[in-house]
Amino acid sequence: MKVQLDDTFLTVSEAATRAGRCQGWIYDRVADGRLPADRSRGRILIDVRDVDRLVLADTSRLTAAATRRKRKAEALRRQFRVINNA
Repeated sequence: MKVQLDDTFLTVSEAATRAGRCQGWIYDRVADGRLPADRSRGRILIDVRDVDRLVLADTSRLTAAATRRKRKAEALRRQFRVINNA
């Protein structure tokens, strides 16, 4: 018999699908405390708002890292042009 969950809670599999990540990523975030979860009848249940918050924070962090890499690459290209034009 399949139990219908409230729309505000997700299983690990559903949370992984929503986040666009693997289940292991969700388990790791639960284990290190970054993703709050409750156990109910042997299942881990995660609030959908917590999944969305974590994905947004992770995306922002990755975007910031990509911006830093892009700026560094542009600086190196400028430096390379100055050296070659000298």
